[in-house]
Amino acid sequence: MVMRTFSRSAALLLLAAVGCGESRPTTYPVTVTVTYADKKPVPGAQVVLMSAEGNVSARGSAGEDGSCSLTTYQPNDGALLGKHKVLVAQPPHIGDPEAPYKGPKIASKFANFASSGLEVEVTEDPANNKFALVVTPR
Repeated sequence: MVMRTFSRSAALLLLAAVGCGESRPTTYPVTVTVTYADKKPVPGAQVVLMSAEGNVSARGSAGEDGSCSLTTYQPNDGALLGKHKVLVAQPPHIGDPEAPYKGPKIASKFANFASSGLEVEVTEDPANNKFALVVTPR
């Protein structure tokens, strides 16, 4: 009898622990390509998508060809379904702070969700989640 009670208690504790796991919203693969108007890529550009609710973001850093896959929870898992505001910022200045910045130049308006003018809508179909983001230099 004691063993049966212990087994039930252990089973209930196990079920309670499993039920307490963190549940995350589903993400969908997203790829962005950052270019200037002349189609020249902007390597190193930092991209952030903010969900319409404003509580979850996806981010990535553009490679040499200006493209990147975005990450929300795990590398390259994408972004939440729905509309997102977008910001694109130039990469941070690394190295000697006295040396001139030599990275790609992006107008500061793109580094703010409110002023960038960039928005995307993520769908369940990864083929529709490839976005071209065009920025201007500063």
